Amino acid sequence: MSNLLFSFNVIFPLFVLLFLGNISVKFKWTDKKTLNSLNKFIFRLPLPLLLFLGIYNMNNVDIKSSIKMITILVLIIPLIAIFTSLIMNKKSKLPNSQKGVLTQACFRSNIMIFGVTLIQGMYGDIGVSIFSTLVLFAVPLVNILAVFVLESYRGHDVSIYSLLLSVFKNPLVDAALLGILFYLTKIEIPSIILNPITTLSKTATPIAFIILGGTLEFESIKKNYKLIILGSIGKLIITPLILILIGIASGLEGIYLGCLIAATASPVAVSSFTMAKEMDGDGDLAAQLVILTTVFSLITIFLWLFILKTLMFI
Repeated sequence: MSNLLFSFNVIFPLFVLLFLGNISVKFKWTDKKTLNSLNKFIFRLPLPLLLFLGIYNMNNVDIKSSIKMITILVLIIPLIAIFTSLIMNKKSKLPNSQKGVLTQACFRSNIMIFGVTLIQGMYGDIGVSIFSTLVLFAVPLVNILAVFVLESYRGHDVSIYSLLLSVFKNPLVDAALLGILFYLTKIEIPSIILNPITTLSKTATPIAFIILGGTLEFESIKKNYKLIILGSIGKLIITPLILILIGIASGLEGIYLGCLIAATASPVAVSSFTMAKEMDGDGDLAAQLVILTTVFSLITIFLWLFILKTLMFI
């Protein structure tokens, strides 16, 4: 019963925030334009501040486990991307616009909104600290892989310079790098500055989840339901299963295995829809995968947590 309560206590607040965001649009308490503007603000300030503080306040971290966790993610995610692409090319008669979207859906997680909120619910601030180090590597990795995948199906060459530039222009990556700099140099931020930064960072995850809930639309899903089911199984079951098994086999447990779950079992990233539209992918399918994996993930993550908690791995 305690394992059920643990899993429920992690997932239920996420459901509530998504629901509040959805009904706020239905009842016209807010609108999509306002949410889009607020989303830009969250992405550029509170979320980066949350990452920065996570690393800045990092204490009692097992460096060996952190390196192992990051290495697993950095090595396995590209292999999953390559393997999925090979399957799509050899076995599927789908148009390239849908192959690219399905391929990126299998590895591109909503790390910053869903992943951070999930790990915060599981382990609090120490979880965010450890997860922040993972984000530093995960965010550039999945974005670079997504560009390669979508461009390859579009038939275009990829500019390495443009890729690197986009990585270092990402506020999340910049915040994580700055956090590492402050952590390594032991620079102390005066409380008069640290207190408002901390207050602002605490707004990041609840507001981001409300925004996510407000953007969910279910009207146009029937047309691609078979592909959505396929993509959801790949993203929420197969990919997490592979990484969790490798994590367990390598000796990861507790908070470090929990971080790996949060990074890989989260639903498809919202930004995958925007990128798919800009790079000639099937934008409708990308949006539908975001919506359905977000909803389904509340069930699958609950089950992952319950199973692994029962087996005493987390």
